[in-house]
Amino acid sequence: MDRKNKKREEKRTKINQPKANYFLWSIKNIFLAGIAALLIKMVVYPFGEESTLIHEIYKDMNAISKLSFKNSSLDERYFVVLKTTYTYFNLIKNNSPEDAVILYPEYNAFFPENEEHVFNNPGIANKMWAIRFLYPRIIITPAELESSSYKDKITYVAIVNGRGREFLSYELDEGAKFGVVLLNPTEEELEIMNNKNQE
Repeated sequence: MDRKNKKREEKRTKINQPKANYFLWSIKNIFLAGIAALLIKMVVYPFGEESTLIHEIYKDMNAISKLSFKNSSLDERYFVVLKTTYTYFNLIKNNSPEDAVILYPEYNAFFPENEEHVFNNPGIANKMWAIRFLYPRIIITPAELESSSYKDKITYVAIVNGRGREFLSYELDEGAKFGVVLLNPTEEELEIMNNKNQE
C-alpha cells in the first residue's frame, strides 16, 4: 500500500508542479507587460499629452495641411515652412551666379550671443542645408579655409548680421547686414554694388 500511495503522491505533485510553474510564468509576464506599458507612456508622453514631440509634429502637420497648397508654388510652400531661412537662401541664390564659390557663414554668425536673432531655425547654419538650396553653387565655411581645395577660388562672400565683412578687401556700407557680395569686384562692379546699397 505504501508503494501505491507513494506513486499516487508522485503523480499529484507532477500534475501540480506545471500548474504552479504556469501560474508564476503568467504573473511574471503580466508584471513585465505593465513595466513595458509604463516605459512606453513615459517616452511618448513624458510631461503630459500636450508637450510631446509627437503632439507638436501633429500640430505642425495639421496647420500645414490646412493651408491651401494646391494652388501655391514650391517657393511659397518653402517660405511658409522655413520663413526667414528660405528668404536668406533665396537672397543668395538670386544675387550670385550658378558657378559661384561662396564663403558661407557659420553658426555664431547666424546666432550671435547677446543679440536678437533674425533666424529661428538652426538649420540655416548647416552647410548641407545651404548646399541643398544653393546647388550648383559651391559652399565653403571659414573653418574649411585652410583645407578646402576651393579656398583660392572663392568668388562671393555671404553676409549675415553684418558678419563676413572681415573677408572683404574693400569697405561695405554699414547698412548692408544680409546678402552676398563679390569677394574681389572690379571698380565698375564695386560702383554698382554701392549704388544698390544706397537705394
